[in-house]
Amino acid sequence: MKRIVLFKTSLLSGGAEHQLVVLAEMLVSIGYSVTVVTFSDVPDHYSLSDSVERVRIAPRRSSIIKFISIFKYLLRTPMDVLIGFGVRENFLILIPMLFRKGVKVIAGERNATLTSPSFYERIDHLFLYKRADRIVTNSYTQQSYLRSKYPRWSNKLSTIINYTNVNAYTIQDGVINNSIPQIGVFARYSEQKNCKRFAEAVYLIKKSVGPCFMVSWFGDILLKGRVSPVYESFLSLIQEYEIDDVISLHDHIKDVASIINRFDVMCLPSIYEGFSNSLSEYICCGKPVLVSDVSDNGLMVKDGFNGFLFNPYDSESIRDAFLRFFSLSNEQRAIMGHNSRSIAEGLFDRKAYLDSYVSIIES
Repeated sequence: MKRIVLFKTSLLSGGAEHQLVVLAEMLVSIGYSVTVVTFSDVPDHYSLSDSVERVRIAPRRSSIIKFISIFKYLLRTPMDVLIGFGVRENFLILIPMLFRKGVKVIAGERNATLTSPSFYERIDHLFLYKRADRIVTNSYTQQSYLRSKYPRWSNKLSTIINYTNVNAYTIQDGVINNSIPQIGVFARYSEQKNCKRFAEAVYLIKKSVGPCFMVSWFGDILLKGRVSPVYESFLSLIQEYEIDDVISLHDHIKDVASIINRFDVMCLPSIYEGFSNSLSEYICCGKPVLVSDVSDNGLMVKDGFNGFLFNPYDSESIRDAFLRFFSLSNEQRAIMGHNSRSIAEGLFDRKAYLDSYVSIIES
């Protein structure tokens, strides 16, 4: 059976990291030899079974030493397939692979490119993808972007949307008896997740309906061992807008499924996404969702059917989505939740997800 190496910066909390761990465990379960390789010194958020080999390259060494060590590892280690999870990771694996043949390289795109590509994206897209045997995006939006901007890679492109275990994330039995609507958000404290505009929107919501709702946001408070500056800025805005009675900020948690089921509705206000793991978990749990109308979010949330879409650049649009939800009866909210679950069961099929990767690995 083929030897497969999955390459990522770290196993910190995040969508790409979660998908890498899911794929590693699936591939091992059907007999592949799998190694997960990272190079960052940050501690793991996700854990792997003993069946998956875990390699950390050049721990606690300088960036130059790490780069050289990555180069040596990828040139010398026996492997049949190498999979990168992200544009930076693709950059780091494709350079040494220019000097090594006989290894199938799968470049995994876990992002959505905005108007200005990053340095790594430009180098990957313009030059290095020549060495990639396959380019796998996790959103149809990113596939369309690459196809339109770089048609020469069209024959290498595939899209495999993220997998979410519909048996691990389920609808909780019983009725939620919250006295006021409880809104949950699971997202990093980052510019991408739109913290500033969201704080403005919460201020507008409170101004419209008063303090008769509660938002709980969960994310990584620490960034590389220090308190995230975006978290600190978010907290300052909450105090400035005097909305600390309707929104609270929390650190990330691992047992997301049990917490999701405490809420009446979930929210994701990002200004961009690849294919959101948080959103997929929301709908698996049968929750109505208030979400940005960006990227592939529309695959999982149909406006008025299982939630409401909004313009993430417009605080009033975010406010209006909340007010539309608040106006629903309990019965209408329950129907939306069941509609979410129905969409999830149609999208997330374990066999189809695994077969898609195996087809690429074996072709």
